[in-house]
This record gives sequence, C-alpha cells and structure tokens, in this order.
Amino acid sequence: AGGSEPDSIISNKEYFVRLAHAITRTITQATPHGQVFRVDLRLRPEGEMGDLAISLKSALEYYARRAREWELQMLIKARHSAGQARVTREFLRAVETHIYGTPADFAAVEAVLRSRERISRKLENSRSNTIDVKLHPGGIRDIEFLTQCLQRLHGGEDRWVRSGGTLLALRKLNDKGWISDRDYAALVGAYEFLRKVEHRVQFDLGLQTHRLPSEPDALDRLARRTGIDGGKSPGKRLLRKVQEAFATVSEIHQRIVRPDTSPVPGTAFALEPLIAPVGDHAPHSYQSLLEYLNAQAPELYELVRKAELPDRTRKNVTRLFGALLAHPEGFNYACAQPSCVKRALDLGVSSDYLTSLLVHHPEDIAALDSRDGGHEAPASQPEMNIGIEKTIVMEPYPWVWEEAFDVREKMALLRRNFRAKVLELGAADLVEMGDIFHRLERWTELAGRSIASALPIGREALEGPLAEFSDGNKAPFVILGLGRLGLSEFDLASDADLMFVAAGDTTREEVAQWMRLAEKVIEVLSSYTRDGTVLVVDTRLRPRGQEGELVPTHASLLGYVKENAQVWEALTYLKARPLAGNEELGREVVEDLVAAVMDRFQHFPDLEGELQSMRRRLEKEKHVPPTNTKFVPGGYYDVDFAVSYLRLRHRVLLPPGANMAAQIEALRFAGAMSAEDACALREGAAFLRSVDHAFRLVTGRAAEGLPAHVGHREEVETLARNWGLVPITMTLAEKLKEVQNEIRYVYRRMVGSE
Repeated sequence: AGGSEPDSIISNKEYFVRLAHAITRTITQATPHGQVFRVDLRLRPEGEMGDLAISLKSALEYYARRAREWELQMLIKARHSAGQARVTREFLRAVETHIYGTPADFAAVEAVLRSRERISRKLENSRSNTIDVKLHPGGIRDIEFLTQCLQRLHGGEDRWVRSGGTLLALRKLNDKGWISDRDYAALVGAYEFLRKVEHRVQFDLGLQTHRLPSEPDALDRLARRTGIDGGKSPGKRLLRKVQEAFATVSEIHQRIVRPDTSPVPGTAFALEPLIAPVGDHAPHSYQSLLEYLNAQAPELYELVRKAELPDRTRKNVTRLFGALLAHPEGFNYACAQPSCVKRALDLGVSSDYLTSLLVHHPEDIAALDSRDGGHEAPASQPEMNIGIEKTIVMEPYPWVWEEAFDVREKMALLRRNFRAKVLELGAADLVEMGDIFHRLERWTELAGRSIASALPIGREALEGPLAEFSDGNKAPFVILGLGRLGLSEFDLASDADLMFVAAGDTTREEVAQWMRLAEKVIEVLSSYTRDGTVLVVDTRLRPRGQEGELVPTHASLLGYVKENAQVWEALTYLKARPLAGNEELGREVVEDLVAAVMDRFQHFPDLEGELQSMRRRLEKEKHVPPTNTKFVPGGYYDVDFAVSYLRLRHRVLLPPGANMAAQIEALRFAGAMSAEDACALREGAAFLRSVDHAFRLVTGRAAEGLPAHVGHREEVETLARNWGLVPITMTLAEKLKEVQNEIRYVYRRMVGSE
C-alpha cells in the first residue's frame, strides 16, 4: 500500500488514484452479465483535467479559493458513499461556509443563474424536435436549481433547510415559509411527474436520455407506461401534461428568481418574497382567500364565510385552500363536492395534523367524501361486548394480486390507501365519536388490512422458495397482533406490536426463509418513501425480546411460555390475535398460547404481588404529567392489570381480538366482577381511550399528557366537550383526575391493597 515511509513502493496519492481507477473499472466494466452502472467523474475539482483522487487539504483549498459557484451549489447534494465517514463529515463541515450564504448575499446565486442561462441558450441552439424533460425551461433542472438557490440563501442562518434531496428540501423550505403551500404543491407535483416520465423513458430505452420520443407510437407507449389513458391519442395528452408542468414551474421560477431583463453590471438579480393570491404568509391572507372564492367559487365562499372560523383556525384553512388551488383536480372536486369542503373545514378547526396531511396531499380530499362517514351502526350490546366468532385474519386489499403493478407500485398504493383512510376515519371521528371501542375497531381494521396486504407484497419481493405459497392461507406462517392490535384498540400513531410464528414442524432452514419474509414485511410497512410510511413495527414482545428469534416456531413459543415467560409476558400474550397468514394455524397458535398462559399463571403463587410490583415500577420509571392516560395511578394500565388478573385467576377465555369492554363484560357475566366495578372500569377505560384519541387526532402523535401547546390544549378540550366527555362545570383535567381516582379505587380492591 501507499505511504510516506522510505520503503513505500508508491505514494499515498498514487495509491488512492489507482484504487479509484480500480473501483470505477469494477463498477462500469461490461461483462457477459452486464455492468453495474455508469460513473461520471467530471464533477471533481478541475473537472476532467483534475486528479482522480486528491487529499482532503487540497480539496478544501480548491473549494475555498478556486471553485465556481455552480460547483459549490453542487455540493448541497454531496453525501457519504464509501470509505471513512469521518473524512466525509470533516470535508462537508469545512465547505458549508462556502455553500450557504445569507438572504442578502445574492452574488453567488446570480453567478449560478448565469450558468443556468448559458445551458438554456445552448439547449435552444441545439434543440431538435423532441422535448428534454430535464433541461427544458421549467423542467427537472429548474426545480432543482430553484430549490438549491433558496437553500443557499437561507441555509446560512437556518440549518433546517439544508438537505440533499430535492423533495425533502422543498418540504423544509415550505415549513419555514420560504415557499408557499401553493408553490410547494405545484413544484412537488411537477417534479414527481417529470421524474416519472424520465424514468419510463430511460427504462424503455436502457439509455441515459431525458428526451421524449418523436415517433407517435413510441410516445403513445410511453404515455400508457406513465399512467396516462388518453383514448386513441395518449401521447398527445402526455405532451400536454408535460408542457403544463413546464409552464407551472417556469412561472414560479420566474416569479421567485427574477433576473433583470437589462442587467446593470455588478447589480444582483432580485430574489423577492413570494407573492400569491392565496398564501399563508401574505398579509390578510384569509381575507384574500375569501375574495378569491367569492369571485371563483361562490358556493365555497358561502360555506367558508358562514363557518365563522376562529382566528387560530384561519391559517390552517388558508393553507388548505392554497394547496387545493395548486392542485386543479382537487379544487374542481372540492367545488363539485362541497360536503368534502365542510369536512375539510372541520379538520382546520380541530386538527393541525390532519390539516397538514391534506395540505401536503390535496388529492386526498376525495377521502372526505365517505358516504357512510365512517359511522356504521355499532353492534348490539351483547354482540359487541362478548364477541362473535368470525374470520379472524384480515383480508388483503384486492389490488395486491394485480400483476400489472410491481412491488414498488404496490408499496406506494399501500401508503396512499393508508393515508387516505386516516383522513377519512379522522374526519369522521372529529365530527362525532359514539362508542370509542367501535371507533378504535375501525382503526384496528385499517392497520390489520395493511399488515395483511404487506404479507403478499413482501412475498412477491422475495420470490424464490416462498413463491409456492402464493396463497397465504396455505403457508405454515402467521402474523400475530399484540398490544393495542390484539385488543382491537389500535389508534392513530400507535406502534404495531407484531409477532411472526412458523408452524411447529418447520425446519431451521425453512425458518430462515420465513425470517427473510418477516423482515421484508417489516420493510414494506415501515420503510419511509416519498409517499410516507404505513406503520411503525415493534417486534420486541416476542420470546426473549430483541435477543430472541424473529420467527419462533409454534412449539418453541409454547415451550417458552411454559418454562420461561414472566408475568408481564403472560399479560401480553393474553391479547394475541391472528392478523395475517394461515388462518387455521393462527387460530391454533393463539388457542394454545392462551391455554399455556392460563395453565402456568392461573394458580401462580404471588401473582398479585408481581402485578403490584410491575405497576409501581411503571409509575416510577415513566416521568409523565398527571394528565397522562396510561402510566399514572388510575391510568389505563390499572384497568389492563385488573382485568388480566381476573382473567387469569378465573380462567376466562375470550375470542381473539376482544376489546377491553368485551373482556370486562365477560368477567361480569362469569361472576368474577360486580356490576358496579364493571361499570366503573368500562366507563373509565372508555373515557381514557377517548381522551387519548383526542390527543392523537389533534397532534398526530401519542401525547404524554394534555398538550403544552395552548392551541392544541384548547382543541383537545373542545373536542372532549363536543364528544360529551366533560360536564360544563369541569375542565378536562379535573374530569380526568376524577376518573383516575375511581379506577385506582377499583384496581386496589381487585389486585390487593398497596
């Protein structure tokens, strides 16, 4: 190897130059099996004339003294790929001061603008009769250029806007107000569409090209592959959509980055604050919104005007309409379906989280047009409380079997479906709650069907030996839901507690295959893509936690429960229910698992003492405010521990998925609990779940207690009153304390005094 020692054969520099050549050759060399990918080294210091590898000191000197502004702007996307991450961090930190300026520093951006204009003129002079979706004015390059300009100008003072990815950078610039909601939605829509067209062109030809084909037949094929169904002439419709995207981007580009048409030497171009007819950063923006709607959509104007929105809500509503106006299909749909707008206004009043979800995805406004509004009639009391035998595994969505979609497209569909359903369920719950356990059953069904759909998608991604099990009901594999999933009380922003189980006679080699499938299912559900994510998956409740096998067999699971399981695990496994995979195996595993728990812990010598010790530990270790609904004395854990204790002691068996209300009713029916105690626990559990649900609908996350944010706190309180949870003479905090005291009183009498 190279070095500075006297006996070194070559120098460090020569060694790393040779290494760079070897790596490049390995990646780019054509073999009978093809090549990995193309490599472009022209962006290194000094371009094609520069050395292939230079020292860190030389690189920093180059970018500090000689690099052109476009080369510095290019570094915004630089990231670590291989080698020592420490060197990458040191390099990027050192060049940051050269990349990012201040809002008053226009010279750097002006220099890059001139370079961009030279590229445009060169393209104009050499333009053929085809369209370049990357370099055409208003194309991909303009979106990236605009994003990076704003990052360079504002990234010096605000590190938050620094990001290598264009979509994430646009999101951050929008969050900080440097791009309006309307422009953000337009730029993201154009960027995603043009990138999709570019990808289909390159995939079709196998070449690095950004030009649309000129032949009508080829253009029609490209249009259909891009998802455009234009009847006899899809190619013409594709061209129209591309030109519309160019026009939209060019207008925004010209408005935000507006060079003087007759520049005075030494005068920088003007980068002005955005001006839009509707924008949440413009003065009197809500009034501007009303004026615009009055002129363009009188029916919507009347709807918004009569709503008499409070001041704190008007910003949300203005942002919402700004996004809709930037998404013509969404706005047209809103005009045709004013009932959707009414529900959208409810979102703006009650939920910052759901409003933001709709602002960033205005196309999902159709989800608010659910005809039943998410308000199916709840089951009759005995049916709801005791539970009825039914198909216990969830059905995947029908489109997972469509061969026309590849794995990536199915993952995107899964995310979009989940997001739209969250909007539908959330909007319905904001209007009217009803029975909380019935509402949470609907959220559980959404999570369960998503998990059931992730299973065949993951199996398709793996192919190989698992392909023979295209019908999941025949595979010796099942996914169990635990925690809130097992209780049918899943909620917005809940973690999905899952356990994967293989049949008892599965060999170690076969278990390894199922482990790969389990990992792929987790990836399908929890990996973050531009369409977001579906669920946060937690598998730590399996035997031995993180140290245990990801996929235990049926036999090993039962063996663990009979010999090694602790009391807290017994409480966890009582809630197990099958969600996806082999239904017969799932039913058998859950029945055997619950029976094993009962056999071991029904007569456990100091069950009461163990539960009390666990409960005290949870209270002490979790530093949460008194308004927490779960950990504090009188919280949901009191209900859970009391009910689970009585189920174990009296061996009360229930169908999988029975919620807390059903379990309490079953204990009362079995004589294990008085009617008075059952009423106190059932009503207390419903109240705690309702308050927690309100937290989540308002903020989009699980809260440790009543929100510290004044606006969110008011929204939660208002929602609780609208649902009839709090009497007019009390605050939510006071009512919560009263319920906690009642639950703690019953818990102490059931599990033993402390």
